[in-house]
Amino acid sequence: MKKHVLIVVACGIMTMGFVVGQSLAKEPAPGTVISKVNYKEYKEYLPMYMDYLMENFGFKLTIKKSDEYPLWPKLVEATNKNSGNVKLDKSGKILNYISGVPFPEIDAKDPDAGLKVAWNYTYRNIGDDWYTVPLFQWKTMDGKLERQVDTDYYWYAFKNRQYCPPMPDILAKDNRNGLEMVQAMRVLRPYDIEGTGFVLQRFSSNNPEKYDDTVAYVPAVRRLRRWSSKQVTDAFLGTDVAVDDFHGYSGSILRSKWKFIGKQKIVAFVSDSLINDVAGSDYVGWFPKAPYEIAEAYVVEETPLDKSHHYSKRLHYFDTKSSVHFYMIAYDRNGKFWKFWNTQFKYNKKNNITRFSGVFMVDVQRKHVTVVPCGGAKMNQCLPPDVVSVSSFLKKGSR
Repeated sequence: MKKHVLIVVACGIMTMGFVVGQSLAKEPAPGTVISKVNYKEYKEYLPMYMDYLMENFGFKLTIKKSDEYPLWPKLVEATNKNSGNVKLDKSGKILNYISGVPFPEIDAKDPDAGLKVAWNYTYRNIGDDWYTVPLFQWKTMDGKLERQVDTDYYWYAFKNRQYCPPMPDILAKDNRNGLEMVQAMRVLRPYDIEGTGFVLQRFSSNNPEKYDDTVAYVPAVRRLRRWSSKQVTDAFLGTDVAVDDFHGYSGSILRSKWKFIGKQKIVAFVSDSLINDVAGSDYVGWFPKAPYEIAEAYVVEETPLDKSHHYSKRLHYFDTKSSVHFYMIAYDRNGKFWKFWNTQFKYNKKNNITRFSGVFMVDVQRKHVTVVPCGGAKMNQCLPPDVVSVSSFLKKGSR
């Protein structure tokens, strides 16, 4: 396996795969296919270890013309109105945050730059509520399908709402537990595990001592079970993905250290014209069909504070504009390259939301991949909060 060594140099922060902070090579032109044959010409634009996937597993991508993806005007308005008062205290907690982007300007020299990027990600605009039907597909590295599980998934924001009243937060009488957000997922097919699911409730990203409350339903025993905080790092349904990996990073910000590495132009999958918006239709094996483009990302190294965490560290790539998560590179407890996560996004012009449309997670040590295409997305339906309650979501969907 190739080693990637971080070296601090005068022109920026260099890695064996790219240079962060300075553009050296000509951008790949639209129509360029980057693969095992020519990736060395474009390594500056590849996230860490993508060259490894190309060299060893045949991964390839096509470049398209980069598009503009404007932010939601009300998000810009909220940012301009509120961000000037937002600060971090000595422990890294965010103060005076109401709505919008907490830290629209990131200074590379700021010792808290990495943490501020992470806070921007936490409060990124992905809608107030949205529903989709992800497929979890177990695949071999040559793209053969081993197994598929059909699910449905809700994301519900109780705070920092931009589209649905009440804004910016759900009123206290409808949010007695002080929730910040809820994720909920359950299995639709196959029959033997139908109804299996979980509801994850986050109370406050600003309080690392208050762990998420995660309740799972297991049809085999017809019981609701509370997950411990450790179980969100276990493989979800036996895939290569943990609940903690959802969206690229689904943990609480203050349970990790965040080191700002730099800013890099990279290949990224963002599109307003996916071939189809039906789960499973936009992949050939585990490669996305639609082309990538050149985007700008903040590169941040994250180290979990919990020494028992299954990752020793992760490298994250966040879009500098929307703060969505493009890539995650994970290392095992011995510091060896373990997993590569690539999120695909579709831009919704109506809502100005860059929303999740699929992902693949490669476990390079097992030589295995999980593909999670998402179709049928419905955003900002202004649903009532109880749609993601344990009783309405898990019990009604159980058998």
